[in-house]
Amino acid sequence: MKAQAREIAIEKAKAKAEVLAKNLGMSLGRMTAFSEDGAYGYPTPMLTKANYDMGNAVAQESMPIPAGEQEIVSNVTISYELR
Repeated sequence: MKAQAREIAIEKAKAKAEVLAKNLGMSLGRMTAFSEDGAYGYPTPMLTKANYDMGNAVAQESMPIPAGEQEIVSNVTISYELR
């Protein structure tokens, strides 16, 4: 999934660079630099009193488990020569 997010980010960055180059009356040359920064955080369990109170089975059973989702992000910076 991370590789797919990176691929999409690269495609978007190149498309944006092509538009900017065209607006300047130029075209893209070779890529001169690439860097990536993404969100690599992992889910952290939420701890409540029920987690610590091992003797209270009712509190543990009644604690709802919320549905969740994970977002995978890839931010890229690409530099090109202009011709």
